[in-house]
Amino acid sequence: MKALITTSVLLSAVALIGCNPNAVLETRKAPAPQKEAETGFIVKAQSEQQVIDLLNTNPKAQYRLINKNHQLYEIFNLKGSELNNHHIQVMTKNKMIKLQPNHINIDLLANATAKDLPTCASRTQQGKIKIKDAEVLEDKTILQKSVSLEPTKIDAANNYYWMVAAPQGSKYDNGKRTPYVQKSETFTFAPDSLGAHAVMLMVQTPEQHCEIHVIKTLITKNTPYKKLNNTGYTETGKLDVHHLDMINAYEAQAYTQGEGVLVAVIDSGANYLHTELNNQIYVNSKEIPNNGLDDDNNGYVDDYAGYDFQNEDPHAYDDSGHGTHVSGLIAGTNHGVAPNAKILPLKALGDFGGDLGSIYKALLYAIDQGADVVNMSLGHGGAPNPFETYVMSAAEEAGVLVVTAAGNGNAYGVGINTDLKGVYPANLPHKNILNVAAMSFDKDITKYSNYGKTTVDISAPGGSPQYPIESLAHENPLNASYAKMMGTSMAAPVTTGAVALALSANPEMTPEETIQLALESGDNVESLKSRTVSGKKVNALNMVSQNRINQLLSAN
Repeated sequence: MKALITTSVLLSAVALIGCNPNAVLETRKAPAPQKEAETGFIVKAQSEQQVIDLLNTNPKAQYRLINKNHQLYEIFNLKGSELNNHHIQVMTKNKMIKLQPNHINIDLLANATAKDLPTCASRTQQGKIKIKDAEVLEDKTILQKSVSLEPTKIDAANNYYWMVAAPQGSKYDNGKRTPYVQKSETFTFAPDSLGAHAVMLMVQTPEQHCEIHVIKTLITKNTPYKKLNNTGYTETGKLDVHHLDMINAYEAQAYTQGEGVLVAVIDSGANYLHTELNNQIYVNSKEIPNNGLDDDNNGYVDDYAGYDFQNEDPHAYDDSGHGTHVSGLIAGTNHGVAPNAKILPLKALGDFGGDLGSIYKALLYAIDQGADVVNMSLGHGGAPNPFETYVMSAAEEAGVLVVTAAGNGNAYGVGINTDLKGVYPANLPHKNILNVAAMSFDKDITKYSNYGKTTVDISAPGGSPQYPIESLAHENPLNASYAKMMGTSMAAPVTTGAVALALSANPEMTPEETIQLALESGDNVESLKSRTVSGKKVNALNMVSQNRINQLLSAN
């Protein structure tokens, strides 16, 4: 939640303006929004002074800086009409988007059919029932201990049921898509894994009316990057790397393994302490870690190994596992297509998603850090807005290739035609975007994958229920090294890894040339002919084969 600014603080800020024009900025900062109701307007100012003047004349307004070089800000607690009165260009109303795929299905709780649950003749969601200390868990928290939850009494209640939906590997997860259930009046909740959890209390009366209260919480961890002394790998079972075989990655790695290529991953962060990823993390040598200073004067303090744009701190540690899985497919020692490429982890999402301001703030940072390619396994429906169009244009102008996920279909898990109904940023018209659909082990497009003859470029392994894609796992109670997922979120980084190999083999290629190479060198797939621009799947070997590259460059 945004901090409240007291009248005394505001008066002090105004009084200081005469001596320090920037004093008001220090007292009126707002964090990244976590809910739709907290979002503001993203604006492009003429100068920093224009923002200061706006704040001085609107005591309730707050701001956050998106990018100083571009004079981009988010303004909170003001209407768009009021901003226009100050002649500030309003680019868009910020919005929240969901992460693909959504790991926690909250409906799982309310629709639970476990045999020891009551049958509710009627029910009221978030009704009379209240839970003491629930605010300790709501939204997100760094939690190291258990929380005792106690409900308010309900007249004539005779049954209290607690249910928990938790990430895979938790003691609260039984792996059968049914929630953990405990019948008791009070409940001690002790989360043992990072990521999204949902705790529900169902109270039943003798008349079988049920009052329901749900608490959604994101368990986070703020862990600095450090170089591990031992990054060796001890195999504890056979690895599933069929995605590498499907795109001829091993043959391509005989030419190059991605050396010299910087890949920015805008996602939920990365478990950079994973032994298969630790060596691949890009380190900003101009920054001294954890000294509280902006040593390289880029506007970010201690950004030694990426940055967390959700929480405005330098520790881009992964809470949900999505970003770690994606990063592992790009550059993981055993699961990565380009194991010697460097990963720049940029945390702009949590398990519940993120906001466009943070996502494109991360993209501007990636451009400034010199990323060669950016992976964006995320997206939103509706329409594009001028803000993301503006930032993607900046990436295009800087020569940064962006690989996007085509999207995971509609609410029923069935792919949609994005020629007719757009998903963004994948559907933006910029020439530096390579948009990827998901294919299954049998080389057919998956049921869930979006498609489009003019909007989806190519396909890559994304997994299916029978053959999900294995990659690296974030920290969990079982200390598992690997996890399996499926989605266009997986197909995109597999493609990003192949792009990293191609750029390592020929770093002079432009984004347009690299995309053309990917489309021309792919393998024909009959079922993709009417579903994608190329009708092909990625072939990493063909992308690094020098004669293919020479043919491309000579044709231009």
